[in-house]
Amino acid sequence: MPCPPNGAHPHWPRTSLTAQDLAGTALRLFLTLSRQASRPSPTDLLLLHRVAQIAKAVQDAAAELTAALARAVENQRRQAAATSRRVVLIGPTPQQFIESAADLLDRISALCDAASRDRPESPCR
Repeated sequence: MPCPPNGAHPHWPRTSLTAQDLAGTALRLFLTLSRQASRPSPTDLLLLHRVAQIAKAVQDAAAELTAALARAVENQRRQAAATSRRVVLIGPTPQQFIESAADLLDRISALCDAASRDRPESPCR
């Protein structure tokens, strides 16, 4: 699927978070919660859990996109090296990896929306 002319991709979250940003946020939340004299609230724990889920989804989407690129390069190499017309391409296809990454990115948006509902100062804003 080509990107729209403005450069935005319909499956990218509305945020500019990176996995590193999320990991830092999760670490800060964890350290803050562990330093509290009282037990962390369920809301704090839920937010920490959501941030961890978002970070994992970002990491997984990056891995899927990397796999798509590697598969496309490998399939091109196989086609270029083929001595006959019949080329056996390996699957899943790059497009399948990209579709998987798009699903993960959609999940990130949903998790950010949930985190924002749970706590107004969530890392997704």
